[in-house]
Amino acid sequence: MNGNTGSRRRYRWAPVLALLAGLSIVSCGGGSSEDAASSDGVGSVAVLLTDGPVSNYDQVNLTITRIELIGDNGASAVVFSGERTVDLLALSDDAEVFSLVDAPAGIYHKIRFTLTALELVRLDDAGAVVETVEPELPANGTVDLDPRMDFIVSGDEPLVLQLDLDADKSIQAIRLGNGRYRFRPVVFVEIVSGAALGRYARLEGTVSGVDADAGTFNLCGSRTTFHHHRDGRWGRWGRGDRTGDAGGDTGADDESRCVPAAAATDVSVFTGAGAAAFGDLVDGAEVTVFGRLIRNGGDSAFAMQAQVIAVDGDQAFAYVRGTVTSDYDAGSGGFSLDVIRGDGFDTGAAITAAALDGARVFTRSGTALALEDIDAGFGVKVFGLPTGATPELQAAVVFVNDTASAGTELSGTLSAIDATNSTFTLLGTAQGDVCVRVKDRADIFLIGADGETRTSASVTLDALSDGLAADVYGRFELTGCLAASDVIVTAAESAGDGEG
Repeated sequence: MNGNTGSRRRYRWAPVLALLAGLSIVSCGGGSSEDAASSDGVGSVAVLLTDGPVSNYDQVNLTITRIELIGDNGASAVVFSGERTVDLLALSDDAEVFSLVDAPAGIYHKIRFTLTALELVRLDDAGAVVETVEPELPANGTVDLDPRMDFIVSGDEPLVLQLDLDADKSIQAIRLGNGRYRFRPVVFVEIVSGAALGRYARLEGTVSGVDADAGTFNLCGSRTTFHHHRDGRWGRWGRGDRTGDAGGDTGADDESRCVPAAAATDVSVFTGAGAAAFGDLVDGAEVTVFGRLIRNGGDSAFAMQAQVIAVDGDQAFAYVRGTVTSDYDAGSGGFSLDVIRGDGFDTGAAITAAALDGARVFTRSGTALALEDIDAGFGVKVFGLPTGATPELQAAVVFVNDTASAGTELSGTLSAIDATNSTFTLLGTAQGDVCVRVKDRADIFLIGADGETRTSASVTLDALSDGLAADVYGRFELTGCLAASDVIVTAAESAGDGEG
């Protein structure tokens, strides 16, 4: 089971809830995760970080120093501790495997982030910085994410927390003040378990221990943070870097900091010269691997099932985001696109991409497509080889954005909420008072504050009340009402001036 069915909904609870019957709640009494793990067992947790497409900036750099799982009585499990800055725009289709850790078994309610910086950057065509904006963060840097349901860490089943941070909706202009911005946490949380875990992820690293007959290798030296608790069941997790990780052993050898990888039966391998074979992979090669985390039957809880392996990925290959302007043509083996942003390509440039032999196509939610499915109008991110000639790009991987555009954004005040019929009126918008129908699979966030901590709760319509400020995203129907796919509401106690 893969937890990504192509639906826009981010919650997948059934595989997790199935574990409930055989699991006792950890009673930590506010104790540390170290105490809970040694007395009640541990399970393995992976954190995947990704983002939706953003059009207004070239970089959205977020610095994270800590990620915790919050359970009963203040008990917590640290799944990342250190300092890492990620460009969220680089994660808009495939995910980053942020951490692979052992955590105390138990039932958890919230995911807590500690942030120290957020930087929005605009670049010119030459790549020089022309503007930098720093939105206000919470005073203590803490953000609590509250999904609608609890989630379980168990020694019986590895768990993936997929955190899809929507940077467009999370960066809000403060209406009352001086062009300032603030950060409001709009994060879609997907919790998955099973055989294939989460959306397609990308890992860069060095190849070790290639077994061409078995189709396996180890991927070492990635940015992923590892931590193996002394009582863990999943083998020798080590450290993704030498400082600041979640309690790992600074003396861990390189092998303990590797992710086991297994080539899928239809794996595609590329070098700077084009298509290659898995048997050409050698120890010491620097690679970029696209694939999915899977449950591992060996010493480690997780392994990467590799769908695409690009040798010298960081040096030879480039990422290009754009809009497809002509359908894929099987005769020419390519398609054209207008560049939105890309390594070595000017914004707005019209280029041609030719598919390499073995090129793969995936949606951002994890569905495999055929090259013939690439149509004009699609938003895509292409990972490929720049040629310096026509075609300008040889495509190895194409990610298609299958999340429908929101279409319209309206801001106003909630009124006449009817939870039974999933409707309300949005007062005082730029288009007057608008009737809104909340779609069945819409996401509703209630943004508030708990002291200095900013909170983001996924709620249902009946949790809201008239008079709250809201931003609504959707499309107008023939009835004249807006069909809402996302509703972001500001709680009364934190509305108005964007306090940090």
